[in-house]
Amino acid sequence: MASIAVWAAAQEPNGGLSGFFDGGKTTAGQRPVLPPPPPAARGKVLVPKDLSDARGRVGNQAQAELLARKSPRPKDRFTIAVIGDAEPGRFAWERVFSPGKGAYEKLMSSIASDAPDLVFQLGDMVSKGTQAGYRGRVKYLDGHPGIPIFSVIGNHDRSAPNGRADKALYEAVFGSGDFVVDYNGWLLVGLDTADRTLSDAQLGWLKKVLIPGRRILVFTHVPPKFLKGKLNACVAPQFENKPKKGGYVHDVLTAYFDENAQAFDDLMAERHVERVYFGHIHAFGVAEHRGTRYVLSGGGGSPLYPLPLTEPQCLFAHHIEVKLGPGRIAETVHALDGREFPLP
Repeated sequence: MASIAVWAAAQEPNGGLSGFFDGGKTTAGQRPVLPPPPPAARGKVLVPKDLSDARGRVGNQAQAELLARKSPRPKDRFTIAVIGDAEPGRFAWERVFSPGKGAYEKLMSSIASDAPDLVFQLGDMVSKGTQAGYRGRVKYLDGHPGIPIFSVIGNHDRSAPNGRADKALYEAVFGSGDFVVDYNGWLLVGLDTADRTLSDAQLGWLKKVLIPGRRILVFTHVPPKFLKGKLNACVAPQFENKPKKGGYVHDVLTAYFDENAQAFDDLMAERHVERVYFGHIHAFGVAEHRGTRYVLSGGGGSPLYPLPLTEPQCLFAHHIEVKLGPGRIAETVHALDGREFPLP
């Protein structure tokens, strides 16, 4: 891990976009440099040249550079769009619960019409982390340039959605799953929880990049376990789940990460992190916990499976518009059907 180098770079004077920092190796005292693309094969996952080449166009560092070009001067106010799980379901039976054909594309069109400064995708961009899946994702991103899109890794973006899996394709295309975008005085932190863990090394990295006194947002895929049971109440009754026949219990028992969850909780409170946005559960929910607002936004176009009553019950496709400025954060939830509501 390059925690010390990342820490040093993150303290450089801020002017608009001051930097992008990932978990790759760096030279001490210098701005982080992207590590070389993963080798042609890591385990059983092949990384073809066309995908590793795509990193210079659609990778997270390339998006930071695009953001810097689009916004060369500091801003007092700016907007982030947040969109969660987008993959349409690997199997035909899962698509029975689809929010509608092309839901993700329609949500992204809505985002584009609002012209935010940047977008954070909270993972599960592809149904399975295969070459074909990533080629489709790269093709989509190449066809929609303009707004910088930062891509957080989800469990489906690994070589297998559940169990032991490889992240070589994600890393080849997007870079490290742990990264920071320093923009207008805000630290926007992408965090890899795709295999439902937060390692000791990641926790150490977080302690260095979450600079005390800075305004901070964290974007990840899997929620921490201390939120289980806190996201169930539907803050938008008009979208509350209505019981249907069938259901989907697979993955419910592993819908949260447990390793270092308490340490993560303590760190978020200690550094006064203002928001943590996450997906994984295909629903919407909000929890206020120890001074941090935790927002579940897993409805980016993925199937809206009926969930047990022990899980969130706000099931609808949506994205979130997050307006940031000197005062409070203003969040508006935009549903696929055009309805919207502000978060208090």
